[in-house]
This record gives sequence, structure tokens and C-alpha cells, in this order.
Amino acid sequence: MPYGSLAAKLAAERMDQLYNKFRGVDVIDAHSHFGNDKFWVHEGDVDYYVQKAKEHGIGATLAMPVPSPVFKEGNREETLSYYEVENGEIKHYHVEKRPDKEIWIPHLQGTNPYKKANDAIYKMCQERKDFQFEYVPLLHPKYYSEEDIAENVQRGANIFKIHGIACGIDPQEIDPEFFHLLEKYRAKLIIHTDYSSKDDLASRNSAMNWIKVLEKYHIKAYLAHAARLDPEAIDIINHDYRFIVGLGPDRYLGNCGLNYQRPDDILQTIFDSFEPSKVVFDIDYPWNIRGINREIKNIDLGMDWRTVERLDKYLGPEEKEKVLKRNIINFMF
Repeated sequence: MPYGSLAAKLAAERMDQLYNKFRGVDVIDAHSHFGNDKFWVHEGDVDYYVQKAKEHGIGATLAMPVPSPVFKEGNREETLSYYEVENGEIKHYHVEKRPDKEIWIPHLQGTNPYKKANDAIYKMCQERKDFQFEYVPLLHPKYYSEEDIAENVQRGANIFKIHGIACGIDPQEIDPEFFHLLEKYRAKLIIHTDYSSKDDLASRNSAMNWIKVLEKYHIKAYLAHAARLDPEAIDIINHDYRFIVGLGPDRYLGNCGLNYQRPDDILQTIFDSFEPSKVVFDIDYPWNIRGINREIKNIDLGMDWRTVERLDKYLGPEEKEKVLKRNIINFMF
């Protein structure tokens, strides 16, 4: 069999395997977190999530740790990765709080500070028999190892999450070796994107800054939060097979003010801006709050689970199927 025909056959078999994996699933939540986060009021509780997901027709979920995982055992609290600016330089630490003292342990090169959180999510995905979870490990682009990436690939992961704000990193400063390792293992990325009008870490984690870095590599990337509606990024994403965007959490995005555009209807703007094949459904639990009370800063208005139902207003059946399921499966390929 000619090489081209063999490659096409293997590709078709791989795509069939992916679709079979999600046979019987109509809705895939492509981005939700579990565990306790140091900087967020809501816990990513798996039992509550499964209950709500089933109520709203979600049949499978890409599950990952919260961006800043905290483990609490008795009177001891452990933050897996925390950073401070010291003499103009960002320093990263593992922090343990005990009743009588705090222990700050600098991160070491060649180790993944999120391993404990990743192990917990992997265990959850393996043990839950009442719901289909797909394992997505959290990576730190400065502290990593090939052994850790390879171990996670062996566990079945082919998508990794990076949260640049939680990591305290500027994508432009990431060592190319990190991306070459991801290329070697054909890994895909879910990238937290952010927005700020200032020259700060949030602005440096914009969708466009990530695209400028990732364009150099053969890595597919899912840019969360609709790439913050960055006009420059939108055009590139629509024309580059490597990039897609997540639409969640749409109610929060619609009024948090942390986007390049401030539309009255965030979902309408997302679907006006991006091709239907470029948008992926995600809840972004437990950040799927209804919004921010502007009079009482940073007080949320409760959890929101109705994104699936809202899509009927914007999409026909074929487009809705792409957004809810087909686009993320194609991204995994």
C-alpha cells in the first residue's frame, strides 16, 4: 500500500476511534476544573458537577485541575504553586501552611509542581463510573520534565492545560524546548487567555501573544474565553487549522469587562466573529457564575448551567452539533 494511502487509512481509523469513544454523547464540556483553588470562592466539586451536567444533557467532560490547586488536610494547607515578585523577578514556590509556621519551598527544574493535582484528577477520571471524564493534566511551562509529559501521555492524555496567570509566566519567555517536547508527543494545549489595558502579566497572556509564540510550532491550541474577542486574533484563528476557541463561561465573560470588546450579547458576538467550526462548548466550572455584582465588587450572582439551552437562539441544528461535540473531537485528532 502506498505511504499516502496507509497514512489516510490510519488517520481514518484514529478518527473513528475518537467518535466511537463519544458514541451516545451529544454534549461534551471541553473545559472544566475540579479541586480547591487558592484564588476562587467556589470549589470544583465533582458530585455537584455530575448532577448538574446530567440535568443539562452534558455526557462527557474534559477534566483538569483548578489553576492554583490547594490541598487541605486537617490544620495543614498546601498550595502547589505560588509566586511572588522579588527584586523584579518572579519566584515560584510550593507553600505549606501549618498552625505554627509557613514553609516556602522553591520549585525545582525538571519537576511538575502540579503533579499531586494531576494525580488526583487522573484518579477521579478512572474511578467515576457514573460519568465520562477525559483526563487533562495541568502543565507549568517553566517547571516540567519529559518524563512527566510522557507519563501523562501514557495515561491517555493528549491535551494539556496551561494557565499563564496562575503560573506567573510570559509566553514570550518560554524556552522553545518546552514546545519541542509537546510537538514530540503530539500534545494539544488548552490555553487560558486574558486581557488588560495595562502592561502586566494579564496583557502578556493575551490570545495574540500566545498565537505569536505558537505559530512557530506544530501544536494545536484551544484558546479559552473566546480569545477575549481580540480582533487581531479572531482573523488568525478563523484561518489557521491549529486554533479554536472556547465560549465559556459566557455569562461571566459577558459582564466581567475583561475583553477587547464589550458587547451586550456575548454569544451573538462570538458566533458573529468566529466560524462555527472554530467554537467549542465549555462550562469552565467552577467559574461558570452568572456574573459580577458591580455594586459589590467581585461578589458573584450564583452558578449558571444553561449555556446549552441558550445556544438554540444562535445556532441551527448542524452548527449546534459542531459546537457541542464535533469541533472538540476534531481538535483531539
